[in-house]
Amino acid sequence: MNRRYEKQPLKEGKLVLYIDQDCKKIEAIYYIQKIIGQGRSCLVYDASYIDNIGLEHKVRIKECYPDGIDIVRDKNGNLCVEERNQNRFSDKKKRFEEAYKLNVKIQESEDLINSTSKVRQLYYANHTIYFIFEYNMGINYEEYEEKSLESLITRMKTLCSIIEKYHNQGYLHLDIKPSNIFVLPETKENVMLFDFDSVVKIEDIKENKIERISYTEDFAALEQRTGKMKRIGKETDIYSIGAVLFYKMFGRVSDAMDREYGTDYDFCEIKEKYPELTPDFFEKLGEFFNKTLSANISNRYKQMRDVINSLTELQELCSEKRLFIESNFTYDTNSFIGREEEIDEINIYEASRKAMLIAISKVREQINLEHVLIDAMPINIDIPTTSIIKG
Repeated sequence: MNRRYEKQPLKEGKLVLYIDQDCKKIEAIYYIQKIIGQGRSCLVYDASYIDNIGLEHKVRIKECYPDGIDIVRDKNGNLCVEERNQNRFSDKKKRFEEAYKLNVKIQESEDLINSTSKVRQLYYANHTIYFIFEYNMGINYEEYEEKSLESLITRMKTLCSIIEKYHNQGYLHLDIKPSNIFVLPETKENVMLFDFDSVVKIEDIKENKIERISYTEDFAALEQRTGKMKRIGKETDIYSIGAVLFYKMFGRVSDAMDREYGTDYDFCEIKEKYPELTPDFFEKLGEFFNKTLSANISNRYKQMRDVINSLTELQELCSEKRLFIESNFTYDTNSFIGREEEIDEINIYEASRKAMLIAISKVREQINLEHVLIDAMPINIDIPTTSIIKG
């Protein structure tokens, strides 16, 4: 980012907020503790206030501080813009107020009333706008480790059910990531979402009313990272679900090769950790990642209900209550002899093919033409093995 446009957060300490735009009627006093994140139009802080009997209450405060405008914070905390940018800043603040109304509408929805952070009030100060969120008492999912694979998949199903309700009401979340999710360890059926300012109406996307959407690169689909607004839809949130599950399961973010449709995922570490899992679980898991993480939108699940159904199958396949017969039959790998040269040729070919796939995947994402390259660059190359098999 250009240093000229770097955002300057509020310092730790007292923040006086007003109920009126002229900032004459003091409504509340809060205490800024630390900045915890930012979106395309805001900064978000952990803060607190003292009630009338002296008890401290934690909250989160979102400050309107838009990208793309040269804004300077003065020594008193005011956001200052040049005269030529005043109209743009005013427009951004109007949109911020609309975002507040949208948050209220979502949280008052019967389906989402206990699944999203509750916004409490809108205030004015420092030449900008603030709104207050209740503090989520759960644990940030970035910091929480599930006790079992079944628990992880159950939690992801709960998350999908919440996102499905967003979709059914005409919204996209577009910033699904572990740090935006809060969980209660004692129950897998309760997940709380926080939104830095990414939620948009699906119809606004279709009508080209959205110029730019904030995102977190590690968990955002290619169409979102490259700003292809017309291609953003429910499948974009579906990608993020796959990315979160991949991250929690593998302990790393997905890379270009993981996003190649048809990838044969390496589940060796998971198999070692959970030796009781059967091959059909890993077959289904590979299918799940191929249908969520694919860089090509057409390869992904189309509806969140499809994702939930797939997770239900995985949940049943990894259930601790599931019974199966474990065979002790083993193959004698030493019984196959000969053809060493041909086998070496196959191994060399497979290594070269994998390297080529990785290179193609990286090129696709770098030049943002994955929808062209998928048709133009065949990657399923067969080696003629007839001469090896015969004889």
